[in-house]
Amino acid sequence: MKAQEIKARIETLAPGTQAELIDLTGTQDHWQAVIVSSAFAGRTLLEQHRMVFDLFKDEVASNNVHALTPCQVLTAAGVKNLAHFDVLSDDPMWDALEQFTQWPTVPQIFINGKFIGGCDIVTEMYERGELQEALGKK
Repeated sequence: MKAQEIKARIETLAPGTQAELIDLTGTQDHWQAVIVSSAFAGRTLLEQHRMVFDLFKDEVASNNVHALTPCQVLTAAGVKNLAHFDVLSDDPMWDALEQFTQWPTVPQIFINGKFIGGCDIVTEMYERGELQEALGKK
């Protein structure tokens, strides 16, 4: 999706919603969205994430929007508190992480400090019931 399409869709959350997209890699395919919306008032970060996710659920289902997928899969598997770190804006951290995991792409998913894999692996684990097992939810 193009930046303007993403921004326009996010800004449909509520009147006055403002979205700023930051190109994290310079390749126009890894975006950070900074969103200010009255629709978020009184909602938890997870609820806010789900609101944004719902705007892109068709793209996530078709795998056209890749990065939201692990968040949704982990949430569906019962994870209550997701934590993240933006390694793409921290070159030394990204270099160290890539060397540690021997994994060339993001996102990189860790459960209880153990590297699990990327989006495709976590999604496949969820579909087989293995993710829930790794999370102690089964």
